[in-house]
Amino acid sequence: MQKSVETAYNDIFEAEYYLYFADKMFSEERIEKELQFIISVLNLTPEQTILDLPCGHGKYTNALARKGFAVTGIDVNPAFIERAKADAEVGGLFPQYILGDMRDISFNEQFNCVLTLNTSWGYFDHDENVRVLANISRSLKLGGFLVIELLNPYLSTLFPKGIKNCSAFDYDQNLLIDWMSYVPEKNYFHQKRVYIRNGLRKDSSIDLEKVELDEMKKLIKNVGLDFVDVYGGLKGRPFNQDANSMVIICQKNGTTFHL
Repeated sequence: MQKSVETAYNDIFEAEYYLYFADKMFSEERIEKELQFIISVLNLTPEQTILDLPCGHGKYTNALARKGFAVTGIDVNPAFIERAKADAEVGGLFPQYILGDMRDISFNEQFNCVLTLNTSWGYFDHDENVRVLANISRSLKLGGFLVIELLNPYLSTLFPKGIKNCSAFDYDQNLLIDWMSYVPEKNYFHQKRVYIRNGLRKDSSIDLEKVELDEMKKLIKNVGLDFVDVYGGLKGRPFNQDANSMVIICQKNGTTFHL
């Protein structure tokens, strides 16, 4: 029996396991470099408002708050929100954190910028993924920007039948192992993740919709956003088949749209 999206999400991002490794993978140095790229390319200034969607455990949200931005973070995982708030309090920071589902946000022209980073878009079926884009568009002020990071669609050409891409993160004899494969008949990437911590193993998996660049341009146009540029990751590298991810920058154009 296939797991629901909610069950799959809760399994692969179970806080007890995920946060242990995330603290090491998302170093302050990495966060700083990625945010500096975003701030520079968009020419963002601290008086502007930013939505981090989803915000996870607040690494980017708190770093933006530390830079003086009025930032809001939303995530569906209560443990992530709790951790984000605790870290903000320790740092004397005051971002707004909201427990919520990205499919259900209802802001109206409130933010200068929305960040959807670390391939956190695409977990739902196609219609719900488009709904998330429409929600983001509504939340942006006229002229506001969306920075959205997706899996590089070229990865599908690198996965011959039966071959899976594997990556591992080793910390203090504990392991996080990811296998990625492509399911052409359903047009999604299947990610299997194994956590091994303190001798215990946890298996999880989740699916992400594959979207080509040209298709993504059409989707964002249909929700009132203009394509601005594309990069091969959050360090500003060119986008090509070897890029780690596909980072698309869009701008709200004021077009009225309907789903």
